[in-house]
Amino acid sequence: MPANERTLIERSFASMQLTGTQCQEVLDALARKLQDPDNPMRSPVGYAVALCKRVRSGTFQPVGAPPRPSGTGGSGDDSGPRGPRGELTELRRQIHNLQSEIKGFDDNLIPFAHPESQPHLEAQRDRLCQERDALKQRYQALRGEDGASCRKQA
Repeated sequence: MPANERTLIERSFASMQLTGTQCQEVLDALARKLQDPDNPMRSPVGYAVALCKRVRSGTFQPVGAPPRPSGTGGSGDDSGPRGPRGELTELRRQIHNLQSEIKGFDDNLIPFAHPESQPHLEAQRDRLCQERDALKQRYQALRGEDGASCRKQA
């Protein structure tokens, strides 16, 4: 998606004062719609704005994250996606997603929010940071259990 469309969508999140979870649900619905080959979307920004309005009115129904393409796990020795490598990959993905959401709060939501809603957004951002830090600790613990070299922090 082009940067200008992303910016417009993020600004609509801020102007409608959506929570981080609500923003993610809208992005999930948008991603699912973009992946639908039978029903191409003409305006991702317009669709996202319509979803934001549904969230504000209470008529939005979350659809969950879009399905991930199969075969993205790489070559591994584990017996499935829930083996140690699969769990590490999932933790990395979750950490990356949380970091992206935190960056969105810092770059797009908090600076453009009404002054009275900024403390609430900052509290949400802090909760996301705590969740990210807990996942990082879990990741490092798994790396240690897996026998991988975790002496040096990446």
